[in-house]
Amino acid sequence: MAARKTSVTKTKREGVTAGSEASPPGGAKQPPAKRTTKRDGGFPFLFYGRLPTDFGDHVTGHPYEIRFAEAPDDAGRAALARAFEQAAHGTLVEPPPANQPWLWSGPWALVRLFESSGTPGPDEPGFTKYFDHVEKVLRALHQVRPITEVVYGFASGHGLSSWDRFTEEHKPAPEPHPPAGGYHRAFGAPRKAPDLPATEAPSLPPATPDAAFEAARAAARDELTRAEADRRLKQAAAKGGIALMPIEERDVPPPPEAPAWMTAACEALAPPRPRQPPTPRWHIERAATGAYVALISPDATRNILAVVDAEGPPPRTVDLPRLAGRRVLRLRPDGGAALYADARSLFEVSLPEVRARILWTVEHAPGDDDWVEALYLPDGRIAASTTRGLHLLARDETELRPADFVPLPGDYHELAITSDGRFLVATTASGTAGTTVFGLRDAELRVIGMIKQEARGPFARGGRLFVDSKGKLAEIVRLDAAYEAAFAAPTGDPPRVRLAAEAAALLERGEVALVPVDDVPPAEPIPAAVRARFDDALGVHVVAGAGGSYLALVHHGSRGGKSDVRVALLASTDDTPRPLELPSGGYRLLSLSRDGTRALLCAIPPNNVLEIALPSGQVRWLTRREAYGGAYAPGDRVVLFGPHFGLELFERQAEGLAKISDVPMAEAAELASAFDGEVVATRTPGGDVAIFTVSEAGFALVAQLKERVAHIYARGDRLFATVEGVRCEIRGVPRPAARP
Repeated sequence: MAARKTSVTKTKREGVTAGSEASPPGGAKQPPAKRTTKRDGGFPFLFYGRLPTDFGDHVTGHPYEIRFAEAPDDAGRAALARAFEQAAHGTLVEPPPANQPWLWSGPWALVRLFESSGTPGPDEPGFTKYFDHVEKVLRALHQVRPITEVVYGFASGHGLSSWDRFTEEHKPAPEPHPPAGGYHRAFGAPRKAPDLPATEAPSLPPATPDAAFEAARAAARDELTRAEADRRLKQAAAKGGIALMPIEERDVPPPPEAPAWMTAACEALAPPRPRQPPTPRWHIERAATGAYVALISPDATRNILAVVDAEGPPPRTVDLPRLAGRRVLRLRPDGGAALYADARSLFEVSLPEVRARILWTVEHAPGDDDWVEALYLPDGRIAASTTRGLHLLARDETELRPADFVPLPGDYHELAITSDGRFLVATTASGTAGTTVFGLRDAELRVIGMIKQEARGPFARGGRLFVDSKGKLAEIVRLDAAYEAAFAAPTGDPPRVRLAAEAAALLERGEVALVPVDDVPPAEPIPAAVRARFDDALGVHVVAGAGGSYLALVHHGSRGGKSDVRVALLASTDDTPRPLELPSGGYRLLSLSRDGTRALLCAIPPNNVLEIALPSGQVRWLTRREAYGGAYAPGDRVVLFGPHFGLELFERQAEGLAKISDVPMAEAAELASAFDGEVVATRTPGGDVAIFTVSEAGFALVAQLKERVAHIYARGDRLFATVEGVRCEIRGVPRPAARP
């Protein structure tokens, strides 16, 4: 079923697609069309609500009442089942799912029709084409068994089409329908009370499902699905591409089954609670080491990762944050670690120590919901999907850095990878925006095919990939052929060679360029003794301040459904961390002044920018902004960068900041600065990078990079970027005047 998530109640339609009739926009009446008075002419049966002016909340389906000339016998119903599925196939009409069967009572049939995934929204042009497709389906049924009349149950007023007018002229009101589990049509009832039961005939037998009819529908639908799959397979074979093939559940290799003692261990950590919905409270995987790893949700506020090596010893556990979002557990191929993703953060749990630490925080843009899913690639990188696409993350000593970014169609991407690491699939959670299949060879990732059919919930069994397609299991086939074809195709120069050639030409013309480099100066190391102070935290971000002090952002997971990041100050290497008195929540470090005496942070929520003096720890609240980046600019000014406002320049006042210049931007991800804030570079989630100089007059754009950049950062007065896994320095930026 692909019922729309948009709920529309009694929406007036004033425009229709070609081939339909309606009042023109503005409510002006159209001259009456020439109508036939013969039932076997253009209108073979009466149709109340052929093109309705009003329709109800159709998320639960569009109700149609069909009255045949005679009650269909068993053979007739079987024929109608086949005709219905054949006529609806490939149209905007989505047949009802198995849990909403047709209801029968003598000559009456009551059915709820849904909208397929390609149906425009109720307020979009072309939505009325849906009712044209309903007509096509009903005409096909009429050819099998004659229909006397049809009623669209949500139509409470006169329809817009000539068929509606013809129907009401011949018979102003339809026949009462049989009882159907509380359903009552709206047609003919007062507009203020559309659900009055005046149109029901209690004397008629109640409408009930017919198991044989539903079985015939299912058989016809499977036959159509397989025929369509065969056609796609032939096309894919001709083009050398992939295809989606229906498969029976019994033909899918089963997942490894956890032993009873492992299930019992999970049950002990998450016992059933009264009135708790019957949803799975844990997910179990088996590591390559033989240990069983479970992600357990004992309640709505926390998650537990449990590791059990064998029957008998108690599980080793660690509490994990639980924010809003989809929770994901993925094991490293060697069994030495597990990835845990929740909302905006990605965590890694080392095994067998069962120690968790934060690896990466998702960048977001306005309107993005919380979503992250991740898995390990064979070469040690991590593939993480967000609402924006696929991020490839590489390890740099102890840190994880973005190495590449691949945009994907749609939002909310789900991932699966085969056990041999050759094939990676990314579907959209809605299942409607397309599925991308990648091939991996060494460190290279290539798209080997796209699937346009609805697909979601991908999973792998060995070297095979499977998805859910409209509630049915399907396998992605012809992977090997597509893999060989994709990697045999020429792709031009490697990224490093291409970037170097382009950079030489750009620099010769005096333009800004991305120059591949072998070495990047490392970030300033933090003494091990300082980091050791925070061993019990999920993660820590430490920067060195003035006077030998250190400022630390310490991640403690979540509390009450919100991020729990605490800010602490160390006066020296040997000092005990002193928590600053700040509101609970999340904090992001925006910038550290060159002399280390001040640090800019953003509190999330309530999205306020604050400044901390070092080494005193004095706090000053500056302005209300959700900032993703910041910098100290010349003249004691402050630069902020965020998704709701763009790039802004502020000067200090006695109370807070006053804006003096801005560059509006709809999206934001990262900001890097150099030359004491006289040069800033911005990056959007899509990888677009712009470079500005900053002066008393405001911002001046000096360059926009054409490459899709995964990461920007600064080392001293040098700016760097990562493009397609290649580290580059941004050169050719106009240098500001020499500093005194």
